Amino acid sequence: MRLARKYSFSDRSRYYWPQPAVASALQRLVDNLTAYPPPISVLSQFMPAQAELVLARAISKDPADLIRNKILEVIDHYAYACGMSAQPHQTT
Repeated sequence: MRLARKYSFSDRSRYYWPQPAVASALQRLVDNLTAYPPPISVLSQFMPAQAELVLARAISKDPADLIRNKILEVIDHYAYACGMSAQPHQTT
């Protein structure tokens, strides 16, 4: 169960985003990543598609750009699974 909760494809996390402690932690993370952008090696480990786009100068290391692009990447996979797109691709 612990493994399933951690790696579930469920989007239950949407229920936690409005919680003040979660919103505060997210803002602290964004602030820290703005002040200290991650090295490309770390970015490539956790967000490989976004690291490639940063290297290609298609997006910046700005946390908002990285988050937005990652969300669009995931949405693209859902669209593909629903037959709404030909294939998933990197989103710029």
